[in-house]
Amino acid sequence: MKRQPDRQFIRRRRLVIALLTGAVLLPVALLYWVYETDRRPADDSGRPGSWMSATAEQVADLTRVPVPTLAVDVRWGHQNGFQYDLGVQSFRLPGEQTGTFRDGLAVAEWRAGKPLDPGTDDGLVHIGAPDPRTEPSMTCGLFESRPPGHVTSTSVCLAPRPDGSSQIWVSAVRTP
Repeated sequence: MKRQPDRQFIRRRRLVIALLTGAVLLPVALLYWVYETDRRPADDSGRPGSWMSATAEQVADLTRVPVPTLAVDVRWGHQNGFQYDLGVQSFRLPGEQTGTFRDGLAVAEWRAGKPLDPGTDDGLVHIGAPDPRTEPSMTCGLFESRPPGHVTSTSVCLAPRPDGSSQIWVSAVRTP
């Protein structure tokens, strides 16, 4: 006749199994949390990759592109980086203002196409701007500025809208 384990032994065995399971799962969960926190830093944390609170004027200063007073649907963002900072702007201008806006920029040559850095496209989408990757016809230009202690490369793209206005996307990368 087989002897059955007593209830106290079964309870201890279940407790040991539960403690061992917790001892294994807790470090795994903590490592996952650390990985996700590092991969997606919280806004305004100041950590590389975090989106910082900034005014439209601060972003315009970073990009070296002032937002015209007649601009509508103005959006902006500033991402703190480890090696560089990213500034993005988007707005719409009435068609008659687009030429004046273009002429006021330091762009030497305008070309059809999309010279935006693929990394900045996500920044423009992050601020709620129309996705420039889906735009069939764009005119873009690049320029570089050298504020004290930095080099800023700025890309400006324009696309016509059916209502006669123009969508403008600006992205700038500031390096030390």
